[in-house]
Order: sequence, then C-alpha cells, then structure tokens
Amino acid sequence: MLEQRILEFFQRVGPVRPDDALLIAVSGGPDSIALLHLLLAVSDTLAVRLEVAHIDHGLRDADGEADAAFVSELAEREGLAFHRSRVNVPELRDHGGGSLEALARRERYRFLDEARGVAGARWIVTGHTADDQVETLLMNLLRGAGPRGLGGMLPTGPGARCRPLLGTWRAEIMEYLQTHGIAYRTDATNQDLAFTRNLIRHRLVPFLEKEFGSSVLRTLARESQLMNSLDDFLSLESDRILKELAQPSGLSGGEIRLNIPKLTQHHPLMQRSVLRAGLMDLAGGLEEITLSHVDDLVDLTQRKTGTGSLDLPHGLLARREYEDLVLCRPSGQDVASPPPPSDPLDLSAPGELRWGRFHLKWKRTATSDLDLDQWENDPDRSCFVDAATVPPVYLRSIQPGDRLQPLGMEGSQKVSDLLINRKVARHLRTWVPILCDNGGSEDGERILWVVGQRRSRHAPVEPETSQVVLFEAETIV
Repeated sequence: MLEQRILEFFQRVGPVRPDDALLIAVSGGPDSIALLHLLLAVSDTLAVRLEVAHIDHGLRDADGEADAAFVSELAEREGLAFHRSRVNVPELRDHGGGSLEALARRERYRFLDEARGVAGARWIVTGHTADDQVETLLMNLLRGAGPRGLGGMLPTGPGARCRPLLGTWRAEIMEYLQTHGIAYRTDATNQDLAFTRNLIRHRLVPFLEKEFGSSVLRTLARESQLMNSLDDFLSLESDRILKELAQPSGLSGGEIRLNIPKLTQHHPLMQRSVLRAGLMDLAGGLEEITLSHVDDLVDLTQRKTGTGSLDLPHGLLARREYEDLVLCRPSGQDVASPPPPSDPLDLSAPGELRWGRFHLKWKRTATSDLDLDQWENDPDRSCFVDAATVPPVYLRSIQPGDRLQPLGMEGSQKVSDLLINRKVARHLRTWVPILCDNGGSEDGERILWVVGQRRSRHAPVEPETSQVVLFEAETIV
C-alpha cells in the first residue's frame, strides 16, 4: 500500500513533527500528481501542512502554461498554498551555453529552494521513482562515471530534499492513479529521443527488460545503492590520502600539487579516486568530468617523459612537472562555485563527510566527558544539545541575506559581515561551510555554525545538559 510507504518514510527516513510544512514539487505528470495525492491522504496522520510548487521551464509554450494551470487548479481545489515560477531555459542556453536538461534542473532547484524559504517547509518533496534511479544509473554509466555517478539518488539530500517514492516503481504509480481515477498531464517532450534520459527510458530500458527479464531493473536499483556505499568509503579514504600528498597552497592558490612517486605507491583504484577528488576540489563538483578525464590524468602520471599538459573541463589544467602533477585553474580565474548542500547528517551515530575542501566529523557524547571551554573557544570545533538540533541537518554555502544569531550576543549579524570582519577573502566566502538545521514552520531554517568562524546561540549547551553532538572540521587541502 503506497500510503503506508509514505507514512513510514516520514516516520523513519525524513522525520517530521506536527505542524511542519512540506513543499511538494508538482509538474503535473503522473509521478508528482500521485505524490501529491498520497501526501494528501496521510497529511492528517502526519499532522503536516502541504504546499505546492510548480515551475514552467519555457520549453513547451502553450502546453507548459496548461500544465501550470492544471497544477494551480488542483492546489486551489485542495486548499493548498501554491508557488509558481516561469523561466526561459532556451534563452538561458542561448546566452550562456550548457544543456537544456542541466539548465532546467538548476533553475528548478533554485526556485524550489526559494519557495521552501517562503513556505518555512522542512522538506522539499519530489516524485522521483525507482525507474528514475535506474535511468540515472544507466545514463551515468554510458557517459563514463565513477562510483559516485553510479550511486544515483539517495532518499534524502542534498540539503532539505527528500524522495519518498524512490523505492516505488512507475508501474505502481500508474496503477494507483488508474485505481483512484486521478487525472494527470502528459509531457510530450518526454517522448523526444533527442534527450538522453528519454532515449534510455524508451529504448534501452525496454530492451533490457525484454532480453533479461523485468527483474533486471530491480538488480540495477540494488547495485546503485551498493555503489553509494562504495563511493562513501572511497571518498573518505581518497580525502585522507589527498591531504597527505598535497603540498599546501591554500584555496587562493588555485592549484593542487601532488608528488607522483608517492601517489603511485597507492593502489591504482585509490590513485584514480585521489585524482578525482583533486578535480572536484578545483571544479566545485564533478559535472562534465568523466572516467576518460581521470584516465587521461593517470596516463599523464605514467609517462616516461618528465613534462606534459592536459586540458580538462571547467577550464582546468593539468601539467606534469617531472615528479609532480599539478592540477590548477588558469591564472586569474575565479574560485569555482561551491558544492550543493550536503546530504542530511545522521546524528544518531558517529559520522563524517566531505563538503568542498572541508572534512566534517561528528559524534554524540555525554557532557560530563567534555571540556566545554575548549570546544566553545575553538573555531574549528563546536557542540550542540543533542535533542535540540532538528532534521534535516546539513552543510551549505552562504546565501544572500543569511544572518547568524551569535552565541553570547543579542540580535543577529549578517554572515557576510562576519566573514568580512574575520578577513576572509571575498572570493573564498562562498566556500565557507554553514551548518544548518530546520526549526520547522515556526523557525524555518536555522544557522547553527559558520564553520571555522562562529557558532550560533541555537541549541546551547547548558549545565544541566546530558548529551551533546560534537562537530570537528578541517581543511583537506
């Protein structure tokens, strides 16, 4: 029963509290319409408020306007607040380049993040299904992705996004809609084989099912989850090795210098993972960076001649200087855009993650085992009352209008002013991690800690506090 799956998701995976708001991304297609109706069915049980968001990407003219009207009428009929936006993605491509799919995704999540702030919602809820997971896996496999790309989507993240239908197949969605007589819109562009995802959906997936049976899709979905675990391990281990090997140059240096003999002492798989980590540092992510680019870097390290160079995506350069491999941005190029928000942190157990060039660790402990003065006066460490932090808790970059309510001070301070006062260079400010949680419909998103700078007065540790969550951050390179 799909309603029970939704209930279990928000009770276990993406927890909510009474009076929370959920912002539902509704395109008008079958997946998002089913998601909306399922959430309507369980909203009283969860005691949550629902709001709807829709964006027209400017790709379908009158059909796009009809989709928006359909979703708007549905939200009005159900008495739900409606957030709507329209962007002209083809015009954005004409001015700045890039693929329609990537630009549409960027604009969609920019709008959803803004709408979530207006709604004060705990989660942005999207209708991604198990079929989407398999399609993403196949698309990344064909373009040449490592374990991270093959890992596909997670039930939550980045940031406050969640996907309660990720374990549900599209056939189940269609059966649900048919059984309940629920109308939805059909997007003609989903049949356009010029889009890679559509080609995979309508040609490759049916071929695999025909030749290997319907169970092949479940196998691929399971493999995708295994790849997530493998990537977590490789990422943390490669970060450790990268920190050991890289010669410090600072963020402003715009380069990472690795000693090749030391790099090649490690297993070939780890060499590749370390090189990928270095590229991610400089590019701000792995978009457009494929296995072939990492292969080219490996070839550069294995040359018998002592010099050579290589052009890479995002304007990055790699050059061989005898026993050193140098990864860099061209002189004068700005620091790359920071990564997207991290996945939500699981604070119930010790953990660690990488965000940009920062490595964050956390654990729970008894207050009696803690030297509070040491933790409160160290800008690279902080602690919070265990029960007071509210899921989702995640790292993100600075956003316009961000304000911190500093511990020990009245009122609030612009985060940008704090970074100026701390003499953080302008081009580095967007790379400063900000630890946030979500106070729900009343408090909205709260900044807990500007990492390496100052913590907020939220979730303070008091003398009577018994359990705390400890955070430690360090720069990788």
